[in-house]
Amino acid sequence: MTGKKEEEKGEHHESGLSDVGHGLWWVPVVTASLVIGSFLAAGIFILVVGFDKTIDLLVEFASNPHWSVAWILCIGCFLSIICFLPLWPPIFILLAFVYGFWKGFGMALAIMVSAAIASFFLGRFILQSRAREWLVTGSPAAEKLCVIVERSPYWYLLLFRFLYIPLWFRNYIPGLLTVSIWPFLVSVCAHSPWICFVFAYIGSTAKDAATAVHNTHGGIVEFLQAMDWISLALFSVSFAALILFGAYGTYEYTKAMNEVEDAEVEKLVAAREAGGEPATA
Repeated sequence: MTGKKEEEKGEHHESGLSDVGHGLWWVPVVTASLVIGSFLAAGIFILVVGFDKTIDLLVEFASNPHWSVAWILCIGCFLSIICFLPLWPPIFILLAFVYGFWKGFGMALAIMVSAAIASFFLGRFILQSRAREWLVTGSPAAEKLCVIVERSPYWYLLLFRFLYIPLWFRNYIPGLLTVSIWPFLVSVCAHSPWICFVFAYIGSTAKDAATAVHNTHGGIVEFLQAMDWISLALFSVSFAALILFGAYGTYEYTKAMNEVEDAEVEKLVAAREAGGEPATA
């Protein structure tokens, strides 16, 4: 009997959070390729044009920005989020660099929240019937994920928002689950100001340093010296907190998924096939 329980426990352990979305192996590949490609493009541009010339171009562009540029950046960023493209971090940084911390933070927050809501409704009313079946087919881990989120949506959607997964995954997956929009909005409102603050701070701090370099005609050494290292330390604490909360969320999800019984999964599947909806907390 003991051996059987240990065997079952081992089987539960195999259905961890990493097993969710078994057919999504291409997601980290494409995401990493886009991120690396963006960094390479930026690096090549700086090498060709020169660091000091790049700083001069950015500072001159930010000295008298037109609001039409903000609209283009905001709309482009919104579309990139709902189209699965990880272009929002550099755009958030650029918005704060050009328009300052508070304006950049406000625009980034508006983009993040509106794109999350749009993705939720796209997932709920357009993609739910097919995408959920595709996600969970042959994946007990994905079914267990559905069980624990639909059983306690407020807490687990909050944790889900901080997991180390692409932003579009955080936005679309809740729409595929049988939960109301309110737990999702709570998680978005808790996560978005935090992450937008981080990127807006990077942009505004970089602008201050770039302006100092531009005025003194310095180079990369002067740029690093002009950075506000005390404020940068505060930023590092905030960023570290995001990392720690993400690690805690991964731990809680893995623990909860290992505790879900097969009977709960079968009950969920039966309710879905009968056209019913499981109760939410």
